[in-house]
Amino acid sequence: MEPQEIALIEGFLLGTGFTSLFEYHGVTPDSPPAVIEERIKEKRAWAQTQQANPKYRTYALWLIKNHALVRRVMLEAPADYVATIAERDLRRKMEMLDLFLEGSMVHGQVSPKARDAIRRRAADMGLTDDEIEAYLRKRLTSVVARDDEAAATNGWDPYVV
Repeated sequence: MEPQEIALIEGFLLGTGFTSLFEYHGVTPDSPPAVIEERIKEKRAWAQTQQANPKYRTYALWLIKNHALVRRVMLEAPADYVATIAERDLRRKMEMLDLFLEGSMVHGQVSPKARDAIRRRAADMGLTDDEIEAYLRKRLTSVVARDDEAAATNGWDPYVV
């Protein structure tokens, strides 16, 4: 999928409250293609009846204009779209975890108790143990590097509490 297509879909979904085209159409990526096809047709028919309705006009026109994109994403290349959704969800989870991590740090350090809390939060978000460990390793390394750079620039020692 092209980045501009992803952005187009994300922009549409932002206004709907749904997280994917599959969810918007009331199907899953594992649904039979005939069911997905039927749901796409139903949404398009709905869109054609709502073009003049100010409340739904934007969504209806988007669905009509981007019908080929919706069909391609949901029927012809669903694996690419599912991978894109998974990447987006992982990125959002990591952003939320970043906020939690930043709130748990004291002088650039994370206590063992805070690490356990971060691991629990990450597990609650559905991250695997490997993803959690990779995240902690990457983030804590970048925090130490950032603090070392700041210390060198400003003349303070980030390891002195």
